[in-house]
This record gives sequence, C-alpha cells and structure tokens, in this order.
Amino acid sequence: MNQDAIKELLEILSKGDISVSDALQKLKHLPFEDIGLASVDHHRNLRRGMSEVIFGEGKEVEDIIAIMESMIRQNENIMVTRISPEKAEKIL
Repeated sequence: MNQDAIKELLEILSKGDISVSDALQKLKHLPFEDIGLASVDHHRNLRRGMSEVIFGEGKEVEDIIAIMESMIRQNENIMVTRISPEKAEKIL
C-alpha cells in the first residue's frame, strides 16, 4: 500500500463511506503479512518509494503466486526477478 492509497482510504473513511472496522481490516497487514512461506513487506513502498520485489529464483511457482496474491490484495505493484521463462509462462 502506498501513500496515495492510504490517503484515499482515510478520505473514504472520513466521508463515512467505509466503517472504521473495514478500514482497519485493510490496514491490518501493514507493515508485514506472514503468509507462511514468506513475510511480505507491504510497508516498503512508504519507506522506499517502491513495492517489495519478489526474488523468484529457488521459489516454486505456487509460492510466487501466493506472494503476488498478497501484494495484489494491498494494491501493490509487482516485480518478480530471477525467474525462468518456464516459470514466467506458468505465472502469466
């Protein structure tokens, strides 16, 4: 989640278009979400200006997809590095 997304969430909350509980649910994985196979840093964009990068070498396709799904839920940009063409094709 980046600064703009947090600002938008707070604006929606201030208008009453979302409950405090729902807003809290959207923020509960900041800064880290432990998905079992990885600890995804959802706060990196706020600290560094870009989302965490997935190091694909040595990871199974299913693991990369699980990390990507976690990042998608937080509306993060996704980049996977060091991945074979075969893995990339399966992920796409």
